[in-house]
Amino acid sequence: MKNILHPMLSICALATFTCPEQASAEEIFIGANINGIETPFSADVGEDGVNIQFGIRGEPEKFLSFIGSPSLYALASINTQEDTSFVAGGVSWHFDLISNIYFRPGVGIAVQDRSGERFSVTDGSRTDLGSTVLFEPELVLGLEASEKISLELTWLHVSHAHIFDRQNPGIDMMGARLAFKF
Repeated sequence: MKNILHPMLSICALATFTCPEQASAEEIFIGANINGIETPFSADVGEDGVNIQFGIRGEPEKFLSFIGSPSLYALASINTQEDTSFVAGGVSWHFDLISNIYFRPGVGIAVQDRSGERFSVTDGSRTDLGSTVLFEPELVLGLEASEKISLELTWLHVSHAHIFDRQNPGIDMMGARLAFKF
């Protein structure tokens, strides 16, 4: 993935910063998530560290009005301990809750860099994610701190829902982001 990650990020950055009108970017974000949070949706895969994330979200897409006009997004999530890193893209919806607080559920497809079988050194159980291609659902609770800046609490999950392999422990991440509107 490291061979794929850098060119993909370079292409996304070039497209975003040289043609912002065509990319219809509405905001960029940067954040950090604690990797390997145990939830009912995941198993312990022995991953630690923090994932640094950055990404871009577009304006609500009119051509997707039949599913509520979600925004398109792309993100890169890089693990600081050389555990699972990934790039993802998908759709997310923005729902105003109260005052300056919003909820933003999303779902995307991710490509991760830790393909191949991995096993726990303590008990020999298989700890890999079972597929290079994963689903990436996320939930975001945000606070619009100003017209241009939002603070977001995030939950992300990556797994393949047993579609590509019986091996599917999944990884959950929780953290925070800063989003900057254009």
